[in-house]
Amino acid sequence: MDKSIYEDLSAEEVLSISNTIPSFRFFYDKIRARIIYNSDEYDKITYKDVTYNRMYALFNYWGSSEMESYINDNRLSWKKKMIHHQAQIDSVSNHFKRIIDTFKVCDAPEYNYSSIFKHPEVCSFNFGYNSPSYYSGIAFTLPIKNQEMFNEIGFEKLEFKVTLTTKDGEELRRGSTYHWAGQYTMYAFGDGKWSLSNPSKTYMPGYFDSVFELKYASDFNNSYKGSSPYKSFEESFDWYYEVLYVIPDYLTFLKNKVPHLIYDYWEAQEDMSISKYISVRDKMIVEYADNDYVPWNQTLPIIVENRMKELFLKEYELYQKAHKKNESNIVEFETMMGKAAFDTEDVMSSDVHLPVINPNGNYVKSYDFDRKIRRNNTTNYL
Repeated sequence: MDKSIYEDLSAEEVLSISNTIPSFRFFYDKIRARIIYNSDEYDKITYKDVTYNRMYALFNYWGSSEMESYINDNRLSWKKKMIHHQAQIDSVSNHFKRIIDTFKVCDAPEYNYSSIFKHPEVCSFNFGYNSPSYYSGIAFTLPIKNQEMFNEIGFEKLEFKVTLTTKDGEELRRGSTYHWAGQYTMYAFGDGKWSLSNPSKTYMPGYFDSVFELKYASDFNNSYKGSSPYKSFEESFDWYYEVLYVIPDYLTFLKNKVPHLIYDYWEAQEDMSISKYISVRDKMIVEYADNDYVPWNQTLPIIVENRMKELFLKEYELYQKAHKKNESNIVEFETMMGKAAFDTEDVMSSDVHLPVINPNGNYVKSYDFDRKIRRNNTTNYL
């Protein structure tokens, strides 16, 4: 065992050693033979002082309690670093969540229309022929309650409808089929002017003014009775605006407001895939916390290799020659030697439980909800 690994042993010597070290014959026939095959004349000079004993000292160290303790200490240090990195990337994530929270509805990642627009108000009555017994045209406005938020979202088109109801909230119908409702699409034409059509080419009213005609509105005509039409209308009916379609939509808006990697991080948090979450989390760490960060499953082999080179430099380098196109024999031999299989599982913060449910609702998945802007400015979520 004190001979150089490049010295051949006799069959008697191999068998004799194998009585004490059962794996030795396999090592000599399969591993050592591969080392010799992949060594040149310079290797035989460089590694001539590597003995069979020194090679087995390397193998025995793999599965030792000393090596296990060394790995566990490094894993503990890595975990502490990960806790710090997790806090760093979550701080960045929360910064963007606070931005998005100013625009989205609690419990539903959509625009909070009732926080941007007021309940529509009647601005004028337009009476047609033989009014009010024939028909009345009623013009509504949709006032902006939060101009800053409106500008920030960047509306370019807004489609909505106005529905007339009783004071109890029941939608009025014409006959048995049609609601008393008007549907409109408003467009932005610059300088804060909105209209059903281009105001530079038509005389249509601007800035959310639109005409909602109540043709043959017998209910209204019967309650009019010569008093103020506006007062009588308010006493008889209620109404609401309902947002139908918006440009930009929520996800387009979201991706324009947050970096792509932040969006991916939120998406991974809302999913059940741990592997996807870890993959994006690691990218977040590299981007926002530690440019030199390496995951544990890649860190562990580096730690092991550095430790082996520190204690058994020549022996470890020489053993690598046996790996060339000989993996099956390597695996079998290392199993014989009881080489420790250290835990390469990535560390998940104890605070992370997928899917992540945020107190203000999730940030990526979009849900439908009631978009009606009522008089009391409340929104009923589905």
